[in-house]
Amino acid sequence: GDVISSLKIKGLIEEDENIIQLTIGGLIIAEEVSAMFYSSDVKKRLADLGNSFGRDGL
Repeated sequence: GDVISSLKIKGLIEEDENIIQLTIGGLIIAEEVSAMFYSSDVKKRLADLGNSFGRDGL
């Protein structure tokens, strides 16, 4: 949906009829890209953990 469209516009993923994959740019920030798909519950939990999770809690 919206996350996929946003990532495509930013050049972080590419897709064809069979596959969606990260571009080189997407691979460089793969952790941040994957975090875009976390549920709101997971995002809240990570925010509560803060820096103890690393990378400023994503």
